[in-house]
Amino acid sequence: MNVSEEMYRRIVEAVPEGIWVVDPEGRTIFSNRRMAEILRIDYESMPEQTCFSCVFPDELADAERHFARTLAGDSRPFDFRLRRGDGSPVWVSISCMPVCDDTGAQVGLLGLFSDITERKQAEAALRESEERFRNMADTAPVMIWVSDEKKQLTFFNKTWLNFTGRTMEQELGDGWAAGVHPDDVQNCYETFSSAFDAHRNFQVEYRLRRADGEYRSILCSGVPRFLPGGIFAGYIGCDIDITDLQSEERFRELAENIDQVFWMLDLDKDQVLYVSPSFEKVWGCSAASYRDRNWLAETVHAEDRGRFVLFRENAKAKPVEETYRILRPDGTVRWIHDRAFLVCDADGIPYRVARIAEDVTAHRELEEELRQAHKMEAIGRLAGGVAHDFNNLLTVIGGYARMLFDGAPAQDPTRAKLEQILTASDRASVLTMQLLAISRRQAVQLKLVNANHLLSNMASLLRRIIGENITIETAFDPELSCIKVDPHQLEQVVMNLAANARDAMPNAGRFRIETSMADATDKQCEDGGRGTAKCVRLRISDTGCGMDDRTRERAFEPFFTTKGVGKGTGLGLSMVYGFVHQNQGTIHVVSEPGQGTIFDLYFPAQSEREAEPESPVNRFSKTDATETVLVAEDEPAVRELVRQTLEQRGYTVLEAKDGYEALRVFEQRKGEIHLVLTDVIMPLMNGRELAKRLKSIRPGMKIVYMSGYTDEVLAFHGFAQPEIEFIQKPFTPSELAEKVELALSVDRRAGQ
Repeated sequence: MNVSEEMYRRIVEAVPEGIWVVDPEGRTIFSNRRMAEILRIDYESMPEQTCFSCVFPDELADAERHFARTLAGDSRPFDFRLRRGDGSPVWVSISCMPVCDDTGAQVGLLGLFSDITERKQAEAALRESEERFRNMADTAPVMIWVSDEKKQLTFFNKTWLNFTGRTMEQELGDGWAAGVHPDDVQNCYETFSSAFDAHRNFQVEYRLRRADGEYRSILCSGVPRFLPGGIFAGYIGCDIDITDLQSEERFRELAENIDQVFWMLDLDKDQVLYVSPSFEKVWGCSAASYRDRNWLAETVHAEDRGRFVLFRENAKAKPVEETYRILRPDGTVRWIHDRAFLVCDADGIPYRVARIAEDVTAHRELEEELRQAHKMEAIGRLAGGVAHDFNNLLTVIGGYARMLFDGAPAQDPTRAKLEQILTASDRASVLTMQLLAISRRQAVQLKLVNANHLLSNMASLLRRIIGENITIETAFDPELSCIKVDPHQLEQVVMNLAANARDAMPNAGRFRIETSMADATDKQCEDGGRGTAKCVRLRISDTGCGMDDRTRERAFEPFFTTKGVGKGTGLGLSMVYGFVHQNQGTIHVVSEPGQGTIFDLYFPAQSEREAEPESPVNRFSKTDATETVLVAEDEPAVRELVRQTLEQRGYTVLEAKDGYEALRVFEQRKGEIHLVLTDVIMPLMNGRELAKRLKSIRPGMKIVYMSGYTDEVLAFHGFAQPEIEFIQKPFTPSELAEKVELALSVDRRAGQ
C-alpha cells in the first residue's frame, strides 16, 4: 500500500459517517468500520450484506423506491429506518452520489450514513409531549392559549374556539383581538407587551365576544415559558369567564361539575362564602368544616403551613398562586396547586377572592420519577464513562500489591501496609461495581444457578457478616427451580442485605432466608417473571428496627443513608436494586418501625437443570505451566502486570499492543501459541475481530477476553460475554491465573 492509499484509508476510517458503496443490485463493494458500528454487525461480515438485508420487511418496498430514485440520479438526502444486527432500529440520514468507472459509466452508489436515532427519538418525544399537551388543553374547562417569542399567538384550545365560535386560523397571530371589546383592546395589548418584555407573570380583565355575540368578562392569567437553557419561548395563558361569579346559582352549577375545588371568600367579612363539593374528594373530609379558616390551615403540612398562610393573606390584595401539601385524615399526603384572583365590582373595587385548588399529586409523582430517572441515568453515564480507565488502574494497583504481599515474609513489617493498599483497592472496586449496578451497566455473566446451593455455600460467610449475637435461620424449598443470574452478583445482593440486617439489630435478633416457588397468580411474580408461568422467590427478613414510610420510600435511592457520616455510602440498597433488575428480577420491601424488614426477590424460573460442576482444575505451582500465551492489551501497565503474573506461573508470554500487532506475532509463531488473552476493545482492531481472524488461521484456537468496560459498551461492540471465556477488570493475579488455567485444563487432561 503506498502513502496515498494509507492516507485514504485513514481518512475513510476517521470520518464520523458510515460509508457504504454498493453496485446497482445493492451488493456491497466497500464499507468503512463506522458503517458496521452503525448497523452493529461485525466488520468482516459487511461484504455479505446488501443495502436491503438491513431493512425491516414491511419497509422493503419504500427502500427499493429510494434506491431506484437515487440510482436514477436523484441526490437529495433522505431519512430512513434500518434494522441493526441485534434487531433494534436505527434511524440514518442518507446522502448518495454515483460511482463511475474510467469510462464514465455508473457502476454503483456511494452512500454517507449519519446516525440520527437520538434526533428522531427527541422529535418523537417532542411530538408526544405536544400531543399530550394538546389533549390535556382541549379537555380543560378553561380557555388556554400559547404564544411564541414574537408576541404571536400560536395555539388555542377547543374551549376557547367553542367560546368564540371562530376557527384556529382566524384566531392565530393577532386574530384573537378581533373578539376583544374595542374599549379593552389597548389595555390588553399594553398589559401583555409590558409583561412580555419583562418576562413576568401577568393578569388582566377584559371583555371577549362569545359566539352568540354577547361580551363576557374574562380574567386572563399568563406566565412566561422557557426552553432548556433558560431561553425565553413565549407565554402560556389561561382565561376564565368570570361574568357569572356574582350569580351564585350559575356559579354553583359550574363549580359542582369539575374536579377542582372552587372557593369564594368575602373580603369585608374575611370569611368563606362557598366551597365546591370537590373539597371532600380532595381533602378527604366533609366540607362542613371549611368555614373555620384556622382548621383549614391545620390540614396543611407543617413544613408548608407558613407559605400557605402568606399565600392566603396575599390573595386579598393581588393575584397569587401556591403549591403546598395537605394531610388527609387517612394519613395520606396530597399536593395542591392553589390559585387566587380578585373579583371586582362595577367600579373596579375588589370585594371577593375566588380560588381554584387542584390536586396535582399525580403530576408531582411523575415529575419525581422523571427526576429520579435522570439522576440514575446521569450516575450511570458517569460510572460507565470512568469504569474502563478506573478498572485498568485498579487492576495494576491491586495486582502489584498482591504480588508484593504474597512474596513478603510473614514477619515483614511492610505486609501490613500492603494489606491496607489491597483493602483500599478492593473497596474502590466494590464502589465502582455499586455505581455501575445502580444504572444496570455492570458486566453480567449469567449462569443457571440453584439458589439453595448458592445460599448454603454462603453460610460461613454470612455468619462472619451477621455476627454471633444474631440467629441465622434458613428454610429452603427442595423442589426449587433454577434461575439464570450472575452468581457473583446474587452473592453481593445477599451480603448487602445481611449487612443491613446486622446494622438494624445491634443487640440481638433473627436473620432468616427462605426460598420458594412463587404463586403464578402473584402480581409480583408476574413482574419478576417477565411473562413466565413461575418465579423463584428469595425472602430475606430480619427482626430489626424497621423503616418508617419516608425511609422505605427512599430506601433504593442512590446515596440515601440513615447511617452517620463516614458509616455508609448510601449505595448498598441501590446496588441491590440495580443487580436484581439487571438479572431480570424484581424486589419488594415491607417494613414498619419496630417490626423488622422483609425483602422479597423474584426471578424467572428456568426449566433447564443446573449444569454439573466441572472437575476441579489442577492447581499448578508457579513453575508448572509450560504453555505459551499471546497477550493483546493496549494499556502498557496492565499488559506488563499480566506478563509478570503468567511468567511467574511458568508460562511463556508474547506481547502485542493492539490487534494488528497480535496478528503479526501469531503468524510468526502460531505453532507455539496455546492461548490468546485479549482485551475486548482496542484501537484499530478489537478483540472480537482479532479472535475471528485468528480462528480463521487456526480453528479451535483458545481465546480468553478481558475488559474494564461496562456491559452496555461491550454489547454495542457485539460482545456477549456469558457465551465465551471472559474475565472482568479489575482482577487479581490469582484470578487471572485461574481463568487461564481453566481455559487450558481440557488440553492438559487430554495430554495426560
